[in-house]
Amino acid sequence: MSTGSLQPKNFQHLERPMNNPNRIAWLTLVSGFVVFCLVCAGTVYGIQWFVFESNVNLTVTARVAQRTIIISSPDNVNPVAVTTETTLAPGDRVITDEGSQASISFTDSPNDGKVLSTVQVMPGSRVRLKQTSQPRFGLGDNPYILQLDDVRGSIYITVSRQLERDIRIEVSDIHNRRLRLDKGGYYLLEVTDDTFSVTVRAGEAVLVTDRQETKLIQREENGQIDGTGTLQIAPERVVYLNPNSLLEDHIPHSEEEDAAGWPETWACTRERPDIESEPRGNHQYGFFQDRLTMRLVRAGHDLHNAEARCEQNLPNIDVSDYESLRLRVTMYLVDHDISACGAVGTECVLMIRLGFYNQIDTGEWIQGFYITYDPARGGETRCQSCVNEHIHVNGGTWYTFESEDFVRDLPAERSNLRPMVITGIEFYSSGHSYDAYVSEVTLIGEDFDP
Repeated sequence: MSTGSLQPKNFQHLERPMNNPNRIAWLTLVSGFVVFCLVCAGTVYGIQWFVFESNVNLTVTARVAQRTIIISSPDNVNPVAVTTETTLAPGDRVITDEGSQASISFTDSPNDGKVLSTVQVMPGSRVRLKQTSQPRFGLGDNPYILQLDDVRGSIYITVSRQLERDIRIEVSDIHNRRLRLDKGGYYLLEVTDDTFSVTVRAGEAVLVTDRQETKLIQREENGQIDGTGTLQIAPERVVYLNPNSLLEDHIPHSEEEDAAGWPETWACTRERPDIESEPRGNHQYGFFQDRLTMRLVRAGHDLHNAEARCEQNLPNIDVSDYESLRLRVTMYLVDHDISACGAVGTECVLMIRLGFYNQIDTGEWIQGFYITYDPARGGETRCQSCVNEHIHVNGGTWYTFESEDFVRDLPAERSNLRPMVITGIEFYSSGHSYDAYVSEVTLIGEDFDP
Protein backbone atom coordinates (compact mmCIF):
# COMPACT_ATOMS: atom_id res chain seq x y z
CA MET A 1 0.00 0.00 0.00
CA SER A 2 1.35 3.32 -1.01
CA THR A 3 2.41 5.72 1.73
CA GLY A 4 1.93 8.86 -0.47
CA SER A 5 -0.64 11.47 0.28
CA LEU A 6 -4.16 10.37 -0.29
CA GLN A 7 -6.58 12.48 -2.32
CA PRO A 8 -10.26 11.85 -1.67
CA LYS A 9 -12.17 10.95 -4.72
CA ASN A 10 -13.77 13.92 -6.54
CA PHE A 11 -11.79 16.39 -4.39
CA GLN A 12 -11.23 19.80 -6.11
CA HIS A 13 -8.47 22.15 -5.02
CA LEU A 14 -9.97 25.68 -4.32
CA GLU A 15 -7.82 28.86 -4.45
CA ARG A 16 -8.26 31.55 -1.81
CA PRO A 17 -10.01 34.66 -3.13
CA MET A 18 -7.10 36.92 -2.18
CA ASN A 19 -4.81 34.80 -4.27
CA ASN A 20 -6.96 35.33 -7.32
CA PRO A 21 -5.22 37.89 -9.60
CA ASN A 22 -8.49 38.96 -11.22
CA ARG A 23 -10.17 39.70 -7.91
CA ILE A 24 -7.13 41.63 -6.69
CA ALA A 25 -7.09 43.72 -9.88
CA TRP A 26 -10.79 44.57 -9.61
CA LEU A 27 -10.50 45.39 -5.91
CA THR A 28 -7.54 47.66 -6.58
CA LEU A 29 -9.34 49.36 -9.44
CA VAL A 30 -12.55 49.96 -7.46
CA SER A 31 -10.66 51.14 -4.36
CA GLY A 32 -8.57 53.53 -6.43
CA PHE A 33 -11.68 54.88 -8.10
CA VAL A 34 -13.37 55.46 -4.73
CA VAL A 35 -10.29 57.20 -3.37
CA PHE A 36 -10.09 59.29 -6.55
CA CYS A 37 -13.75 60.34 -6.17
CA LEU A 38 -13.21 61.20 -2.51
CA VAL A 39 -10.12 63.25 -3.34
CA CYS A 40 -11.96 65.06 -6.14
CA ALA A 41 -14.97 65.77 -3.91
CA GLY A 42 -12.71 66.92 -1.08
CA THR A 43 -10.72 69.12 -3.42
CA VAL A 44 -13.86 70.68 -4.88
CA TYR A 45 -15.29 71.22 -1.40
CA GLY A 46 -11.99 72.61 -0.14
CA ILE A 47 -11.69 75.01 -3.06
CA GLN A 48 -15.32 76.05 -2.65
CA TRP A 49 -14.84 76.60 1.08
CA PHE A 50 -11.59 78.52 0.55
CA VAL A 51 -13.11 80.75 -2.11
CA PHE A 52 -16.61 81.29 -0.68
CA GLU A 53 -16.48 80.53 3.05
CA SER A 54 -12.99 81.27 4.37
CA ASN A 55 -12.44 84.54 6.18
CA VAL A 56 -9.59 86.94 6.90
CA ASN A 57 -9.25 89.81 9.34
CA LEU A 58 -10.43 93.28 8.44
CA THR A 59 -7.87 96.05 8.26
CA VAL A 60 -8.17 97.95 11.54
CA THR A 61 -6.34 101.25 12.02
CA ALA A 62 -6.24 103.46 15.10
CA ARG A 63 -5.55 107.11 14.28
CA VAL A 64 -4.79 109.76 16.84
CA ALA A 65 -7.18 112.68 16.55
CA GLN A 66 -5.70 114.60 19.43
CA ARG A 67 -2.55 114.38 21.56
CA THR A 68 -1.31 110.85 22.46
CA ILE A 69 -3.08 107.52 22.89
CA ILE A 70 -1.88 104.27 24.48
CA ILE A 71 -1.93 100.88 22.74
CA SER A 72 -1.55 97.78 24.91
CA SER A 73 -0.98 94.44 23.22
CA PRO A 74 -0.88 90.84 24.50
CA ASP A 75 2.42 90.43 22.62
CA ASN A 76 4.05 93.44 24.28
CA VAL A 77 4.46 93.76 28.03
CA ASN A 78 4.95 97.52 27.85
CA PRO A 79 2.13 99.71 26.48
CA VAL A 80 3.10 101.88 23.50
CA ALA A 81 2.41 105.61 23.17
CA VAL A 82 1.14 106.55 19.69
CA THR A 83 0.93 110.07 18.27
CA THR A 84 -0.06 109.38 14.66
CA GLU A 85 -1.55 106.02 13.68
CA THR A 86 -1.03 102.29 14.04
CA THR A 87 -2.54 99.05 12.76
CA LEU A 88 -4.43 97.01 15.34
CA ALA A 89 -4.47 93.23 15.76
CA PRO A 90 -6.93 91.12 17.79
CA GLY A 91 -6.18 91.59 21.47
CA ASP A 92 -4.93 95.17 21.14
CA ARG A 93 -6.46 97.72 23.47
CA VAL A 94 -6.86 101.45 22.72
CA ILE A 95 -6.73 103.77 25.74
CA THR A 96 -7.26 107.55 25.81
CA ASP A 97 -6.64 109.93 28.68
CA GLU A 98 -8.77 112.96 29.52
CA GLY A 99 -7.09 115.07 26.83
CA SER A 100 -6.75 112.63 23.94
CA GLN A 101 -9.04 111.09 21.36
CA ALA A 102 -8.69 108.22 18.88
CA SER A 103 -10.55 107.12 15.78
CA ILE A 104 -10.59 103.40 14.87
CA SER A 105 -11.50 102.61 11.27
CA PHE A 106 -12.54 99.18 9.97
CA THR A 107 -11.90 98.79 6.26
CA ASP A 108 -12.40 96.19 3.58
CA SER A 109 -8.97 96.45 1.95
CA PRO A 110 -9.67 94.16 -1.05
CA ASN A 111 -12.74 96.30 -1.82
CA ASP A 112 -10.81 99.53 -2.50
CA GLY A 113 -10.33 100.15 1.21
CA LYS A 114 -14.05 100.74 1.76
CA VAL A 115 -14.70 102.06 5.27
CA LEU A 116 -17.28 99.88 7.01
CA SER A 117 -17.38 101.50 10.41
CA THR A 118 -15.60 104.04 12.59
CA VAL A 119 -15.34 103.89 16.36
CA GLN A 120 -14.58 107.20 18.04
CA VAL A 121 -12.81 106.63 21.37
CA MET A 122 -13.56 109.76 23.33
CA PRO A 123 -11.35 111.17 26.11
CA GLY A 124 -10.95 108.99 29.20
CA SER A 125 -12.10 105.80 27.48
CA ARG A 126 -10.83 102.40 26.40
CA VAL A 127 -11.81 99.53 24.11
CA ARG A 128 -10.21 96.22 23.09
CA LEU A 129 -10.30 94.69 19.63
CA LYS A 130 -11.51 91.12 20.11
CA GLN A 131 -12.10 89.81 16.60
CA THR A 132 -12.87 90.86 13.03
CA SER A 133 -13.51 88.91 9.86
CA GLN A 134 -14.52 89.33 6.26
CA PRO A 135 -14.82 86.97 3.26
CA ARG A 136 -11.35 86.31 1.87
CA PHE A 137 -12.23 87.09 -1.74
CA GLY A 138 -15.38 89.12 -1.25
CA LEU A 139 -17.51 86.17 -2.43
CA GLY A 140 -20.19 84.21 -0.61
CA ASP A 141 -22.78 85.49 1.85
CA ASN A 142 -20.78 85.69 5.06
CA PRO A 143 -21.19 89.03 6.87
CA TYR A 144 -18.55 91.39 8.13
CA ILE A 145 -17.83 90.64 11.79
CA LEU A 146 -16.59 93.22 14.32
CA GLN A 147 -16.25 92.34 17.99
CA LEU A 148 -15.04 94.75 20.67
CA ASP A 149 -14.87 94.16 24.40
CA ASP A 150 -13.57 95.64 27.67
CA VAL A 151 -15.22 98.91 26.69
CA ARG A 152 -15.38 101.75 29.18
CA GLY A 153 -16.13 105.45 28.87
CA SER A 154 -17.63 107.09 25.77
CA ILE A 155 -17.52 105.25 22.45
CA TYR A 156 -19.30 106.72 19.40
CA ILE A 157 -19.91 104.25 16.58
CA THR A 158 -20.71 105.05 12.96
CA VAL A 159 -21.77 102.19 10.66
CA SER A 160 -21.90 102.78 6.92
CA ARG A 161 -25.27 102.62 5.18
CA GLN A 162 -23.69 101.77 1.85
CA LEU A 163 -22.45 98.23 2.53
CA GLU A 164 -22.74 95.49 -0.08
CA ARG A 165 -23.07 92.72 2.51
CA ASP A 166 -24.46 92.31 6.02
CA ILE A 167 -22.49 93.43 9.05
CA ARG A 168 -22.53 92.13 12.62
CA ILE A 169 -21.06 94.28 15.38
CA GLU A 170 -20.95 93.37 19.06
CA VAL A 171 -19.54 95.57 21.81
CA SER A 172 -19.32 94.33 25.41
CA ASP A 173 -17.93 95.38 28.77
CA ILE A 174 -16.37 93.43 31.64
CA HIS A 175 -19.86 92.71 33.06
CA ASN A 176 -20.92 90.97 29.82
CA ARG A 177 -23.44 93.68 28.95
CA ARG A 178 -23.57 93.88 25.18
CA LEU A 179 -24.57 96.12 22.30
CA ARG A 180 -25.41 94.49 18.95
CA LEU A 181 -25.60 96.38 15.68
CA ASP A 182 -26.44 95.17 12.19
CA LYS A 183 -27.71 98.34 10.52
CA GLY A 184 -26.06 101.51 9.31
CA GLY A 185 -26.36 104.41 11.71
CA TYR A 186 -24.82 106.48 14.48
CA TYR A 187 -24.66 105.18 18.06
CA LEU A 188 -23.45 106.85 21.26
CA LEU A 189 -22.33 104.32 23.88
CA GLU A 190 -21.62 105.34 27.48
CA VAL A 191 -20.22 102.70 29.85
CA THR A 192 -19.51 102.87 33.57
CA ASP A 193 -19.67 100.27 36.33
CA ASP A 194 -23.25 101.32 37.04
CA THR A 195 -24.59 101.93 33.53
CA PHE A 196 -24.33 100.52 30.02
CA SER A 197 -26.21 103.07 27.90
CA VAL A 198 -26.70 103.58 24.17
CA THR A 199 -28.38 106.48 22.38
CA VAL A 200 -29.40 105.73 18.81
CA ARG A 201 -29.09 108.89 16.71
CA ALA A 202 -29.68 106.92 13.50
CA GLY A 203 -30.33 103.21 12.87
CA GLU A 204 -31.37 100.69 15.52
CA ALA A 205 -29.58 98.64 18.14
CA VAL A 206 -30.13 95.70 20.47
CA LEU A 207 -29.04 95.69 24.11
CA VAL A 208 -28.32 92.34 25.76
CA THR A 209 -27.95 91.77 29.51
CA ASP A 210 -25.71 89.16 31.13
CA ARG A 211 -28.91 87.08 31.59
CA GLN A 212 -29.52 87.14 27.80
CA GLU A 213 -32.47 89.53 28.06
CA THR A 214 -32.75 91.72 24.97
CA LYS A 215 -34.43 94.95 23.94
CA LEU A 216 -34.59 96.78 20.62
CA ILE A 217 -33.52 100.44 20.78
CA GLN A 218 -34.80 102.55 17.91
CA ARG A 219 -33.88 105.92 16.48
CA GLU A 220 -33.71 108.77 19.01
CA GLU A 221 -34.22 106.34 21.91
CA ASN A 222 -31.90 105.71 24.83
CA GLY A 223 -31.56 102.21 26.26
CA GLN A 224 -29.81 101.37 29.50
CA ILE A 225 -28.65 98.37 31.51
CA ASP A 226 -28.02 99.41 35.10
CA GLY A 227 -25.73 97.88 37.71
CA THR A 228 -28.36 95.32 38.72
CA GLY A 229 -28.83 94.11 35.14
CA THR A 230 -32.20 95.84 34.69
CA LEU A 231 -32.86 96.70 31.04
CA GLN A 232 -35.08 99.61 30.10
CA ILE A 233 -35.83 102.35 27.60
CA ALA A 234 -34.71 105.32 29.65
CA PRO A 235 -36.63 108.63 29.68
CA GLU A 236 -34.76 110.90 27.28
CA ARG A 237 -33.74 114.10 29.00
CA VAL A 238 -31.51 115.21 26.15
CA VAL A 239 -33.10 117.30 23.41
CA TYR A 240 -31.51 117.86 20.00
CA LEU A 241 -32.45 121.47 19.41
CA ASN A 242 -31.45 122.12 15.80
CA PRO A 243 -33.06 120.16 12.95
CA ASN A 244 -31.08 117.94 10.59
CA SER A 245 -28.03 118.03 12.83
CA LEU A 246 -26.57 114.92 11.15
CA LEU A 247 -26.90 116.51 7.68
CA GLU A 248 -28.91 113.48 6.51
CA ASP A 249 -32.05 115.09 5.06
CA HIS A 250 -31.10 116.82 1.87
CA ILE A 251 -32.50 118.50 -1.18
CA PRO A 252 -32.42 115.97 -4.06
CA HIS A 253 -29.87 116.52 -6.78
CA SER A 254 -31.14 118.72 -9.58
CA GLU A 255 -29.88 119.69 -12.98
CA GLU A 256 -30.10 123.30 -11.85
CA GLU A 257 -26.71 124.44 -10.64
CA ASP A 258 -28.06 126.33 -7.63
CA ALA A 259 -30.03 123.27 -6.42
CA ALA A 260 -27.17 120.80 -6.71
CA GLY A 261 -28.00 119.36 -3.31
CA TRP A 262 -27.14 120.29 0.24
CA PRO A 263 -28.63 119.41 3.62
CA GLU A 264 -32.10 120.76 4.27
CA THR A 265 -32.31 123.72 6.67
CA TRP A 266 -28.65 124.54 5.94
CA ALA A 267 -27.79 127.36 3.55
CA CYS A 268 -24.31 127.11 2.05
CA THR A 269 -22.56 130.02 0.36
CA ARG A 270 -19.28 130.72 -1.42
CA GLU A 271 -18.05 134.17 -0.50
CA ARG A 272 -16.25 136.31 -3.03
CA PRO A 273 -12.44 136.04 -2.60
CA ASP A 274 -10.28 139.05 -1.80
CA ILE A 275 -8.94 138.87 -5.36
CA GLU A 276 -11.83 138.42 -7.80
CA SER A 277 -9.73 136.50 -10.33
CA GLU A 278 -9.01 133.77 -7.79
CA PRO A 279 -11.30 130.75 -7.26
CA ARG A 280 -13.98 130.77 -4.62
CA GLY A 281 -14.26 128.19 -1.91
CA ASN A 282 -16.64 125.32 -2.66
CA HIS A 283 -19.09 123.20 -0.72
CA GLN A 284 -19.69 119.58 -1.80
CA TYR A 285 -22.39 117.44 -0.23
CA GLY A 286 -22.15 113.65 -0.42
CA PHE A 287 -21.03 110.37 1.09
CA PHE A 288 -17.49 110.30 2.49
CA GLN A 289 -16.05 107.12 4.01
CA ASP A 290 -18.95 105.82 6.12
CA ARG A 291 -21.30 108.82 6.38
CA LEU A 292 -22.93 111.82 4.72
CA THR A 293 -20.89 115.01 4.96
CA MET A 294 -20.58 118.56 3.79
CA ARG A 295 -17.14 119.26 2.38
CA LEU A 296 -15.66 122.75 2.35
CA VAL A 297 -12.75 122.90 -0.06
CA ARG A 298 -10.57 125.37 -1.95
CA ALA A 299 -7.48 124.32 -3.89
CA GLY A 300 -4.64 126.29 -5.38
CA HIS A 301 -1.27 127.91 -4.70
CA ASP A 302 -0.32 131.46 -3.73
CA LEU A 303 -3.96 132.43 -3.20
CA HIS A 304 -5.45 135.12 -1.00
CA ASN A 305 -8.24 134.64 1.53
CA ALA A 306 -11.68 133.29 0.66
CA GLU A 307 -14.34 131.55 2.75
CA ALA A 308 -16.90 128.80 2.26
CA ARG A 309 -19.63 128.47 4.87
CA CYS A 310 -22.88 126.74 5.78
CA GLU A 311 -25.34 128.24 8.23
CA GLN A 312 -28.59 127.30 9.88
CA ASN A 313 -30.84 130.20 10.78
CA LEU A 314 -32.93 129.01 13.73
CA PRO A 315 -36.36 130.41 14.63
CA ASN A 316 -35.23 131.98 17.91
CA ILE A 317 -35.08 128.77 19.96
CA ASP A 318 -35.79 129.46 23.62
CA VAL A 319 -33.17 127.64 25.72
CA SER A 320 -33.71 129.51 28.98
CA ASP A 321 -35.21 126.49 30.80
CA TYR A 322 -32.45 124.01 30.02
CA GLU A 323 -30.07 123.11 32.80
CA SER A 324 -27.42 122.15 30.28
CA LEU A 325 -26.55 123.43 26.82
CA ARG A 326 -23.63 122.27 24.69
CA LEU A 327 -22.55 121.73 21.11
CA ARG A 328 -21.18 118.60 19.43
CA VAL A 329 -19.43 118.78 16.05
CA THR A 330 -17.87 115.88 14.14
CA MET A 331 -15.25 116.75 11.54
CA TYR A 332 -12.52 115.33 9.31
CA LEU A 333 -9.81 117.90 8.60
CA VAL A 334 -7.66 117.21 5.55
CA ASP A 335 -5.49 120.18 4.65
CA HIS A 336 -4.82 123.85 5.34
CA ASP A 337 -1.97 125.96 4.00
CA ILE A 338 -1.90 128.43 6.90
CA SER A 339 -0.03 127.98 10.16
CA ALA A 340 -2.55 127.83 13.01
CA CYS A 341 -5.38 130.25 12.13
CA GLY A 342 -3.56 133.05 10.37
CA ALA A 343 -2.22 136.41 11.44
CA VAL A 344 -5.25 137.41 13.57
CA GLY A 345 -6.68 133.99 14.41
CA THR A 346 -9.66 134.16 12.03
CA GLU A 347 -8.47 131.88 9.19
CA CYS A 348 -8.95 128.36 10.58
CA VAL A 349 -9.45 125.28 8.49
CA LEU A 350 -12.79 125.02 10.31
CA MET A 351 -14.64 127.45 12.55
CA ILE A 352 -17.94 127.07 14.41
CA ARG A 353 -20.13 130.03 15.35
CA LEU A 354 -23.18 130.00 17.63
CA GLY A 355 -25.39 133.11 17.62
CA PHE A 356 -27.69 133.91 20.55
CA TYR A 357 -29.37 136.47 22.77
CA ASN A 358 -28.36 136.65 26.42
CA GLN A 359 -29.86 138.72 29.24
CA ILE A 360 -27.97 141.81 28.10
CA ASP A 361 -27.58 141.84 24.33
CA THR A 362 -26.81 139.70 21.31
CA GLY A 363 -23.83 137.41 21.64
CA GLU A 364 -21.76 134.93 19.71
CA TRP A 365 -19.51 132.03 20.56
CA ILE A 366 -16.73 131.08 18.12
CA GLN A 367 -14.45 128.05 18.19
CA GLY A 368 -11.70 127.40 15.67
CA PHE A 369 -9.72 124.27 14.73
CA TYR A 370 -6.34 124.03 13.05
CA ILE A 371 -4.07 121.23 11.79
CA THR A 372 -0.53 122.58 12.10
CA TYR A 373 1.39 125.33 13.81
CA ASP A 374 4.79 126.37 12.45
CA PRO A 375 6.67 128.72 14.81
CA ALA A 376 8.74 129.99 11.90
CA ARG A 377 5.58 131.14 10.09
CA GLY A 378 3.72 132.26 13.17
CA GLY A 379 -0.03 132.40 13.32
CA GLU A 380 -2.55 133.02 16.07
CA THR A 381 -4.43 130.32 17.97
CA ARG A 382 -7.16 132.62 19.23
CA CYS A 383 -9.24 135.34 17.63
CA GLN A 384 -10.04 138.66 19.28
CA SER A 385 -13.72 137.80 19.88
CA CYS A 386 -13.07 134.17 20.88
CA VAL A 387 -13.51 133.08 24.48
CA ASN A 388 -11.35 129.97 24.07
CA GLU A 389 -8.11 129.05 22.37
CA HIS A 390 -8.50 127.35 19.01
CA ILE A 391 -8.04 123.59 19.11
CA HIS A 392 -5.30 121.57 17.42
CA VAL A 393 -6.59 118.47 15.63
CA ASN A 394 -4.53 115.98 13.62
CA GLY A 395 -5.36 115.92 9.93
CA GLY A 396 -6.64 112.84 8.13
CA THR A 397 -8.83 111.43 10.90
CA TRP A 398 -12.28 111.86 12.42
CA TYR A 399 -12.58 114.09 15.47
CA THR A 400 -15.65 114.78 17.61
CA PHE A 401 -15.66 118.09 19.45
CA GLU A 402 -17.85 118.58 22.50
CA SER A 403 -18.02 122.12 23.81
CA GLU A 404 -18.03 123.31 27.37
CA ASP A 405 -21.46 123.56 28.94
CA PHE A 406 -22.82 127.03 28.15
CA VAL A 407 -24.87 126.90 31.36
CA ARG A 408 -23.04 124.84 33.96
CA ASP A 409 -19.53 125.96 33.06
CA LEU A 410 -20.33 129.67 33.00
CA PRO A 411 -18.77 131.49 36.00
CA ALA A 412 -21.28 132.98 38.41
CA GLU A 413 -20.08 136.50 37.72
CA ARG A 414 -20.90 136.01 34.03
CA SER A 415 -24.27 134.30 34.47
CA ASN A 416 -26.01 137.20 32.74
CA LEU A 417 -24.20 136.15 29.54
CA ARG A 418 -25.91 132.77 29.53
CA PRO A 419 -27.57 132.09 26.15
CA MET A 420 -31.33 132.52 26.43
CA VAL A 421 -32.38 132.34 22.78
CA ILE A 422 -30.42 130.66 19.97
CA THR A 423 -30.56 132.46 16.63
CA GLY A 424 -28.26 130.42 14.42
CA ILE A 425 -25.35 128.04 13.93
CA GLU A 426 -22.75 128.11 11.20
CA PHE A 427 -19.55 126.34 10.24
CA TYR A 428 -17.05 127.68 7.76
CA SER A 429 -13.54 127.36 6.38
CA SER A 430 -11.29 130.36 5.88
CA GLY A 431 -7.85 130.80 4.39
CA HIS A 432 -5.97 130.45 1.13
CA SER A 433 -6.57 126.75 0.50
CA TYR A 434 -8.38 124.30 2.75
CA ASP A 435 -10.19 120.99 2.84
CA ALA A 436 -12.54 119.90 5.63
CA TYR A 437 -15.53 117.57 6.07
CA VAL A 438 -18.35 118.02 8.61
CA SER A 439 -20.86 115.26 9.42
CA GLU A 440 -22.57 116.54 12.55
CA VAL A 441 -23.43 119.87 14.15
CA THR A 442 -25.74 119.17 17.09
CA LEU A 443 -26.97 121.66 19.67
CA ILE A 444 -27.87 119.64 22.77
CA GLY A 445 -30.15 120.79 25.56
CA GLU A 446 -30.87 118.93 28.77
CA ASP A 447 -34.09 119.35 30.72
CA PHE A 448 -34.21 120.26 34.37
CA ASP A 449 -34.60 117.37 36.80
CA PRO A 450 -38.28 116.72 37.52
